[in-house]
Amino acid sequence: MSRSLFVRLTFLLVALSFGAVGCDQANTSTPGAPGNAGGEAYSKKLVGVWEGTEDMGPGQKPETVTVEFKTDGGFKSAMGPFDMSGTWKLLKEDDKSVTIETEVTLKGFGEGKADKKTFTIVFEDANSVVMSRTGDKQCPKKLKRKS
Repeated sequence: MSRSLFVRLTFLLVALSFGAVGCDQANTSTPGAPGNAGGEAYSKKLVGVWEGTEDMGPGQKPETVTVEFKTDGGFKSAMGPFDMSGTWKLLKEDDKSVTIETEVTLKGFGEGKADKKTFTIVFEDANSVVMSRTGDKQCPKKLKRKS
């Protein structure tokens, strides 16, 4: 495997393991609970396609990272030539913070072996989120709604 391919594969796995966001997740809320002002649940607002750009390091061009959450629980993530697909499910919702679990398989590498990860997604507004792997200290990933 070439170094560039290895770097991209490693980054994709890291990109789906975004760093932690400092937020308290002790309480769960439901639509209409304080902080949601009777609106639609943030877990429902998560459905759609989200996109961000990641710097790949010196001498490398930035890569677009795309993450899709489907209403049927389907999940897709792509960066460059790498695609992951699988499922997502809601674990917890607390004000503008949603905790989900994903189960994905990286196409072309380790077929049949699913990888489970837990993410915290915090809504900055209706079209901007910060996604991070729960409990990880790496930098969070900022994503904008594409559709």
